Amino acid sequence: MWIRLCLILVILNGFFFWNISDTWAEDKWSAEKTKEQEWLQLALQIQKQIGQQNVVEAKSTVTKLAISFSKTNFQMKKYSLRVISALSNTILEMDEQLNQALIDPEGLAARARKLVYSFDVLVHTNQPLWHNAEPELQRSVGGMKQSNQEQKHEDLREAVRQFQKSFDLVRPAILISKSPSILQRVDSMLAFLEKNRNFSENETIIQLLEQLIPNIFHGSDQDVMRLLKPTVQMPMPMVIIWLISTILIVLSYFLWKKYEGTKARTE
Repeated sequence: MWIRLCLILVILNGFFFWNISDTWAEDKWSAEKTKEQEWLQLALQIQKQIGQQNVVEAKSTVTKLAISFSKTNFQMKKYSLRVISALSNTILEMDEQLNQALIDPEGLAARARKLVYSFDVLVHTNQPLWHNAEPELQRSVGGMKQSNQEQKHEDLREAVRQFQKSFDLVRPAILISKSPSILQRVDSMLAFLEKNRNFSENETIIQLLEQLIPNIFHGSDQDVMRLLKPTVQMPMPMVIIWLISTILIVLSYFLWKKYEGTKARTE
């Protein structure tokens, strides 16, 4: 519980003291780089301990990581609030997973991998470890493509969920190293695929995802956004259905309010 409080204070520190002068920035630059390497080593140690099923030791190492991270000098303006929040959340998720009543080895391994990816981005900007997840995501897109071609909606939904599960591992790393709007667009595409039953429309989205993956991993933000223009939108029938549903809900509410008012006056 106290780890959660500690990380909340970290985010507040980054928010409220963002504009304080960083007079020691140059003097402390090498110290901060060493700190980043320390965080990565602790994350790798947690991953190793979980692989060896040393849950107690992993909990202790997570605590060390949280304490070290909470002592960061955010006055240097090195990290945006987005980065601070992403890193804090990965530590918190790891801590929560370790404190589950029932040990979930698969869940622990996934959270540890996510933790390593997140802190590795700070140290290895050119060849980060999160790039190792690319083949996994490409396989998931291949599963979506096959299910859609066979027009099996439930299999497609399962393939989308598998993609989301794999994508979640690299989400903080993308948030730290790329534009946040990329995550928002991908989430919108996945939500559409999970609900839409028009397989020809789905094919267009899946083809776009297939092109996006290598650009997300190896291209610039501009490369990704170029693929996403024009903005991916719901087909017109879906828009019409959504608008009609919204109008009906609003009308129903006002009719109900009118009925309640009439009923009150008659009584």
